[in-house]
Amino acid sequence: DSIETAPLSGGATTVLASGIVWADTLAVAQGSVSWVDTSEQTVMQVSAAGGAPRTVAKRDVKPEGLIADGTNLYWFENGKTTSSLMKVPIAGGDPAALLVAPMHVTGLAVDAARLYFADTLAGDIGSVPVAGGDVTQVVSAQHLSSALVSDGTYLYFTTDQTSTDPDTITQDGTIQRVAVEGGAAEVLVSDRKSTRLNSSHITI
Repeated sequence: DSIETAPLSGGATTVLASGIVWADTLAVAQGSVSWVDTSEQTVMQVSAAGGAPRTVAKRDVKPEGLIADGTNLYWFENGKTTSSLMKVPIAGGDPAALLVAPMHVTGLAVDAARLYFADTLAGDIGSVPVAGGDVTQVVSAQHLSSALVSDGTYLYFTTDQTSTDPDTITQDGTIQRVAVEGGAAEVLVSDRKSTRLNSSHITI
């Protein structure tokens, strides 16, 4: 695999990093491109202008779901009995755990104040301050997928169909939103066999 860049208006691509066995989940911030190398269980980074890649973090458990704000990189690690929510400064430093708990995380979102996470084990979405602190439950009792996005006022999330049996499949995947401080969720799109959401677009 390789990490490449291209103008938004179109044009030739430029290779920023190559020779990667398995690159997953990109994040761009502070003039750097970061990614997870799942074969090495590392978080890697290279300047968007080019140069030598560097290792941000080497982990015992595979990093997943890499995202960034203007200051930090965030990811989750799903162990056998617990999951960890991790952060590290984009400019470099030691990784720190914001939360370690018995859960199974499948997606993250971040805004200026909080890191949000989907726990499919419990069907909950929770949040924790990006500076560290207590967990807040945002919404519960959902058949969650992995897609979360926050605009600072609302958290948008997707739910999957409740049955995958082709004989009994139900078209009840949804896109919903809930206030970031928690409360009742509002269904924006419903009756879909599957839903996927990211920070720039929705595909159904």
